[in-house]
Amino acid sequence: MPYGNPRISVLVIDDDREDQNLTRDLLAEAQHARFDYTGFTRASDGFDALVSNSFDMYLVDYMLDGSDGIDVVSRATKRGCVRPIIMLTGQADFEIARRALQAGAGDYLVKGKFDAGDLERAIRYTIERKKMEQELRKLNQELEQRVAERTADLVTVNRELEGFTNSVSHDLRTPLRAIMSTSIMLLEDHLHELSPPAQDLLRRQSKAAKRLGQLMEDLLALSRVARIEPLFCPVDLAVLLKQSLQDRGSPVEAEIEPGIIVCGDERLLQLAFLNLLDNSFKFAQPGEGVHIELFRQGEDVVFRDHGIGFDQRFVDKIWLPFQRLVSDDEYTGTGIGLANVKRIVERQGGRIRAEGVLGEGVTFWIT
Repeated sequence: MPYGNPRISVLVIDDDREDQNLTRDLLAEAQHARFDYTGFTRASDGFDALVSNSFDMYLVDYMLDGSDGIDVVSRATKRGCVRPIIMLTGQADFEIARRALQAGAGDYLVKGKFDAGDLERAIRYTIERKKMEQELRKLNQELEQRVAERTADLVTVNRELEGFTNSVSHDLRTPLRAIMSTSIMLLEDHLHELSPPAQDLLRRQSKAAKRLGQLMEDLLALSRVARIEPLFCPVDLAVLLKQSLQDRGSPVEAEIEPGIIVCGDERLLQLAFLNLLDNSFKFAQPGEGVHIELFRQGEDVVFRDHGIGFDQRFVDKIWLPFQRLVSDDEYTGTGIGLANVKRIVERQGGRIRAEGVLGEGVTFWIT
């Protein structure tokens, strides 16, 4: 509250008339404000006044004609009292002070231990703090409202995006199948009628159609990961990786540390391993088999792939959908796999980082 002798209405609720008169006299001696004093001796009258919010400031005695002043303050606060309150008591007791502040009082003064200046400062401080609390509460409510609105907007956008993805996928599948099937039919049944350049064009068309089909499937897989709600339970990653290798059905040189137990969603973790394995097969060293490792290192689970690796300068690109660091002619793929792995890890509250060395492979640290 700014200085300049503001006018402040004060209600004192105290069943001791002498204490009331003393408080009134101290208020009259104030140097920086003018106080309009009103006094009540009965707890019931004081309670009605508290709930009415008719005064700028309330001073409430700890003991009121047999009633607990803290209880009066607590009930009044729950009933809608929003004005600042100071508790007055004859006892310098920390427990009483703690209970008073917990009940809704803004300050605590011991009778006979304060003068006019102390009382005025306490009142002004309590009013200012109450005002700041109310402003902060209002800002928090506005922030919560904004967050709720943004969340609702995000849910709507995600729902629309999901519908768009599914719609595009389904609408594109039929003409895409037609392109692929007619290309194959032409190559199988009319090859002798086509010139070498025409045959080459059809093969390119068939290859492009297959790539588009794979892109659509990978996009849907990426979209599905975002919709799965993780179900957390203990998962043995060593067992899970071995199962994923069996599902893959291709020969792999694998060094797997046993008993790597984590808390996660088994379905999502298996999908992550399948994507990592696909990446390993796609980018294996030319003329060599696939060689992977899985082991613990401190708090991390490490997946190492002894493939062609990548230039570490471009590490950020490997997590982005459709970003590829190699030529489509040399290596197949859509650039979705590692984006899927990152999304899966982060959906479970984890994080993943990678380090690549050209010609030597890549190491993934998953926390």
